[in-house]
Amino acid sequence: MQENNYGYRRKAKRTMCLLDGSYKTIDGSDNKIKCRDISRKGAGVMTQDPLTVNSQLKIEIQTKKAETLTLEGKICWNKKALGGWISGVVFNKTLPFEIDKVV
Repeated sequence: MQENNYGYRRKAKRTMCLLDGSYKTIDGSDNKIKCRDISRKGAGVMTQDPLTVNSQLKIEIQTKKAETLTLEGKICWNKKALGGWISGVVFNKTLPFEIDKVV
């Protein structure tokens, strides 16, 4: 019998994490963001306000190794949860390193 993974959309396995960071809005103000999971191709992020689906986002995440990781990508989805919003981000470029080395 053939097994199918219907509905599975991610191309890379995400690593669970809880990293602090920030993103800038169009008006230039800094906002807090938390990265809850990440892969070389995308991330799940948590914000206080909703992010606009299909918009571009530039975020800076503080890794556990005390480095700043600057990422750019497109917001694919969002949903209200945990007193804020959870969004999925697909990166504009695949990260050139293994995620386990920084989170």
